[in-house]
Amino acid sequence: MKAAAEFPGDLGYRQAVQVAQRQRRAVMRRQPRQSGVGGRDVELRIEGGDPVALGPDLLAIPLPGHTRGSMALLVRNTFLFTGDHLWGGDDGESLEAGREVCWHSWTEQTRSMEKLLAFDFEWVLPGHGPRFHAPAPKMRAALERLIERMKA
Repeated sequence: MKAAAEFPGDLGYRQAVQVAQRQRRAVMRRQPRQSGVGGRDVELRIEGGDPVALGPDLLAIPLPGHTRGSMALLVRNTFLFTGDHLWGGDDGESLEAGREVCWHSWTEQTRSMEKLLAFDFEWVLPGHGPRFHAPAPKMRAALERLIERMKA
């Protein structure tokens, strides 16, 4: 269950990123530009709490908590790009989240972690902190343990 330096199997980290980028570009070509926060143009505004399919192998999952607009990207039901709200523990055996880097709402962040239980994935790929790899059942167990710690 330890984080690995290289990604196993036929879809590595670089390939997962490329899949996400290709699908995002394909979706964005079909979407008109919209006004985002502060009037800035955005390619696609995702509103509400439901996951949004950005392509056949790419799902955007709204996960408010760290910030009001936090999201994760799930690629091929395997790779979860988590941004700053979820990362691997230094022990290589756990998942972590930090109240000290929660800029919006810890309560909402905890609920967002519970939402992730609806998805199977094997990799947590954070914006900061260690990545984490485990088979889906062990990943779920690690996430459940984290949620319990967050509620305490």
